[in-house]
Amino acid sequence: MGKRCMDLSDELWQMPEHKLYRDLQEVDISIEIFHRNYVAFDTLLTFLASDERADRLFVVRNHDRFLQAGKEVVLYLHNYVASALSLVDHSRNVYEGRLNKSIQPFPGYKERIDKEFDNDPLARFVLCLRQYCQHHKAPSINVLMTYSGERFVKKVQLPLSSLLTFTRWNSKAKAYLSTIEDGVDIQQVATKYHDKVMAFHQWVQERHEEIYAEDFQRFREKEREVLLLQLEINVEHHLLAISKGNNFLKRLDVFTHVLSSEDFAQLEQESLTLHEQACLAITLYEQKLEISLPEKIKEKIFHLYEE
Repeated sequence: MGKRCMDLSDELWQMPEHKLYRDLQEVDISIEIFHRNYVAFDTLLTFLASDERADRLFVVRNHDRFLQAGKEVVLYLHNYVASALSLVDHSRNVYEGRLNKSIQPFPGYKERIDKEFDNDPLARFVLCLRQYCQHHKAPSINVLMTYSGERFVKKVQLPLSSLLTFTRWNSKAKAYLSTIEDGVDIQQVATKYHDKVMAFHQWVQERHEEIYAEDFQRFREKEREVLLLQLEINVEHHLLAISKGNNFLKRLDVFTHVLSSEDFAQLEQESLTLHEQACLAITLYEQKLEISLPEKIKEKIFHLYEE
């Protein structure tokens, strides 16, 4: 079985469908980097704008803390706009076939890119802001304070007068800036662009699932075959070890190729009997593979879990 598993694994890695799947999945890390930078940035801006604990930063004697908070805003803004451009470049390399010729833009892709990003003033402003932050200077930060509901409401802004010292805004970014009076509400801009980007990538991934459905099915069937054989080998090895008096191996280790840390936390509940743990492990395994385990493998798992 070991040789068969190695051969199947080699077949899996050589499949064009496997490369297709891996290449499309590579965009996920860039999406996560962008999303997490947005969450960190938005959390900081929300704290400064509406958390009462931030009020002390705006007391005159705490001017040094206010300046430090401004530096934090610039730091998170820098990371946000940099990750925005990285995601644009990385995703287009994949979605437009620059890394894998098997992947090509589908009908409606270019039109949506043009409408929501290339021709959208806010989107172009965000990408030009990356140039400003990385190649021009660290942006200035203003805080607009208004009184509402018996407390101050604060809004973090990029002052328009400072932004206009930059000469490399493209025409769409200039069109966006022409709508601004005093300063850019950076939290509003970051949120609108983030939501636009996340919706776009969800749409692309859903379309890819449709377009490459047969390719993904062939890849997943081969992957399941490898994982099922690996599971059977693991169970056999544990049974052999136990028969030779080796009781140091943990039964749950046979499931490590598929189950997650959260799955293992469920399985390690003290209230579970060995039989209940075996049944739950089989259920979780079947959910992950989206198939029922063959009866012969189930029998071996229950044998492994005998007292």
